[in-house]
Amino acid sequence: MDETAPVLVVGLNDGPGAAAALRWAVQEARLHEARIRAVYAYSEPVVADISMVPPDQAQRLEQAQRAAELWCASALEGLAGLFGIPVEVVVQVGPPGPVLVQASENALMLVVGGRRRHALHRLLHGSVGHYCLNHATCPVVAVPVPQR
Repeated sequence: MDETAPVLVVGLNDGPGAAAALRWAVQEARLHEARIRAVYAYSEPVVADISMVPPDQAQRLEQAQRAAELWCASALEGLAGLFGIPVEVVVQVGPPGPVLVQASENALMLVVGGRRRHALHRLLHGSVGHYCLNHATCPVVAVPVPQR
């Protein structure tokens, strides 16, 4: 992988928007002779009281990390390879918006996918894409979810 090539950061999740974003980013990476950094963020279980942390928490966190890495490998299998684009997979604990913004600090662009959710859900839970649009230091592309 050419470490000097520009980077397109793509947010991954288990929704159809992430697959659309990755497909779009692969095509864009070809135009810019860039590489892709596919970033998957996940949350740790929240524990209100430190005395409630199970003794096997470290092992559970390692298992969660491995499961996320395996999911990413499976989701990406063959897709970018079809186009010959180098893909670096980053799996990180944390809220998706801030993780993606941090990962894209020196990127050519940040690519995120949309979700099919109703307005009430977006109002109550916010939007990773909206967060990225407001906080990223590089251009952000929000790829719409393909209509069926």
